[in-house]
Amino acid sequence: MKRRKVDVQACDKAAQTKTQFDPRYHCDRATERGADEAQAPPIFPKASPKLAMRSKLACRFLRPTLNQLKALAVTSHIVPPSVTSTKPSPLRPVTAAQVRADFNDVRAVLHYTKAAHHLGLWTSERLMLDRILPPPPAADFPILEAGCGAGRVAVALHALGYQHLTGFDFARELVDQAVSLAAERHATITFHHADATKLNAHPAFAPAPSSVGPGSAPVPGAALGVPPEDPSSASSGFAAVLFLFNGLMQIPLRRNRRRALRQLAAVCRPGAPLLFTTHDRDHSPSERASWRIEARRWAEGKQDPRLREFGDRRFEDHCGDTFMHLPDRAEILADIAATGWTHVEDHLRRDLAKEPRPVRDFSDECRFWVARRPVADEGKAADNPSV
Repeated sequence: MKRRKVDVQACDKAAQTKTQFDPRYHCDRATERGADEAQAPPIFPKASPKLAMRSKLACRFLRPTLNQLKALAVTSHIVPPSVTSTKPSPLRPVTAAQVRADFNDVRAVLHYTKAAHHLGLWTSERLMLDRILPPPPAADFPILEAGCGAGRVAVALHALGYQHLTGFDFARELVDQAVSLAAERHATITFHHADATKLNAHPAFAPAPSSVGPGSAPVPGAALGVPPEDPSSASSGFAAVLFLFNGLMQIPLRRNRRRALRQLAAVCRPGAPLLFTTHDRDHSPSERASWRIEARRWAEGKQDPRLREFGDRRFEDHCGDTFMHLPDRAEILADIAATGWTHVEDHLRRDLAKEPRPVRDFSDECRFWVARRPVADEGKAADNPSV
């Protein structure tokens, strides 16, 4: 099969509109940008009339760009959106399989590939990464990125000089594009197609058989090149884990998000930091007001039947269908404490840095979280990582 990748220039023409979340939980841009910028023209031109039409016509508009995919380092199997973007029944609850299909949709692939090629690290991401990572090259400091998407963060870290990088994502099409981008930038990065909620089932992250005996716990990182003869070594496993751009919050159901956090803890060294982001439904007065209305819908049983937990949203824009869970701060603090991590700090993005316009067009307000795997009693997180 030919190896191919997305032609980003074609993406620029096909995916012209700026990213927007559903207005029901869109951030107060006047709060983040300042009132003087709130009415500024968008960074991308307005969508053509074809893209503003029904989704079927939009897919037809995007489909010719697939003929412009170039051969490189990806075994990509992109099929027309009419195949990958199967819409759920209006009454069917959102599932992990549907979320995976959403990310494999060609519209999402184009969107995230464009960001990986052009956007790079945000100012706030760079600031938080500098807090938890040693200076590059950090050769003995393996870094794992969960939900790596099309490689935006991992490839940018390699460009900064970090040498031991591994990424995974549960959307195969995005992993293909990450491999392609790494090859184009001559970045030596290992990428896997894996699910954060089932990480120990993947051969790259499963404990080595020789390190697991009767009455023993799985050795973190035993399958990651760590010598099996020293399973108690503090160098076993990853030294840091990243789960950026709200990837954790795109896992349906809280019990599954907690399972992912436990699985990540199980492949980490004691003391390893975890940096991730979420939305925050209390971040502005308009957000709090909209969620009070949503709470009344749930109390009356009138919520969107596709949603399974309070805080869930599902919407459609030019990037395709998207599921997102929007927590409050108390929810995440409880999840961290319940999954073998210790909370270190958290900050709203606007309190860290004022992002440039392209970043604000690509992403709404979010909260950065830093947690750490405890050094003492390190086995807690790995006792039952599948739960």
